[in-house]
Amino acid sequence: AKPKMTDELRYYLDLALAYIKDNPAKILMVTGCTGTQENPSLNFSKKSAQIVRRLLRVNGVRSRKVKWNIKDEANEISSNETEAGDAKDRRVEITIE
Repeated sequence: AKPKMTDELRYYLDLALAYIKDNPAKILMVTGCTGTQENPSLNFSKKSAQIVRRLLRVNGVRSRKVKWNIKDEANEISSNETEAGDAKDRRVEITIE
């Protein structure tokens, strides 16, 4: 699957790329998060994390410098009682280790 490059995604990728360039001892963790209404068989959180990881690698981050994982609905940031709230929980986070 090809990711859709948005201005927001480009902005955050550029931040991550600049950070890892200036801090070569650090590792980026890409985490795909899921909402409660997501169909587990589709596994969007895994695919999303892998796509962002691939984008980082294509843009010069060595594979050993970027890892990925997934989190389920236990890590919600919004109420999952509505589709809009559930959509906020379907996200990708980039953290530094």
